[in-house]
Amino acid sequence: MRLIADLKEQARNLALKLKDQTPCSKEADEVAAEWARLKLEAASGDFTVMPSRPGSPRSGPGYAEASDLWLFSPPDMKPTCDLSLPTTAGFAFMRTFGQLVGEYPDGRCFLALLEFLGWESLEREDGGRVGWTLRARDLRGGSQQR
Repeated sequence: MRLIADLKEQARNLALKLKDQTPCSKEADEVAAEWARLKLEAASGDFTVMPSRPGSPRSGPGYAEASDLWLFSPPDMKPTCDLSLPTTAGFAFMRTFGQLVGEYPDGRCFLALLEFLGWESLEREDGGRVGWTLRARDLRGGSQQR
């Protein structure tokens, strides 16, 4: 549960950093989410993450530690939507995601963070809210606690 809570918090922080770099940075979260959805649909190829793994080979000649994690749009996408994140936040998300899923996130995953920005405030058709419901269950007594 701790891993999921960490990933949720990291994803929210990264989505806000990505939103600041979009044309709709001053708009509501829903506008940024729609912008990301349209970019993901328009992409014929995959978004590239550079570096694709947390950390970098520091001991080899010609290598330097990156200060930013870059997301590059596919070459045929016009206009391009190249975004960057600080490596401290980006690598932490990549490590947590990797622990949970078993592989590091790809570029589409990072852009999808924007697509789901503001999901906490979404309302379902029946008037209910979207969100996480966590319950502790006493397996011996069969009761549920909120």
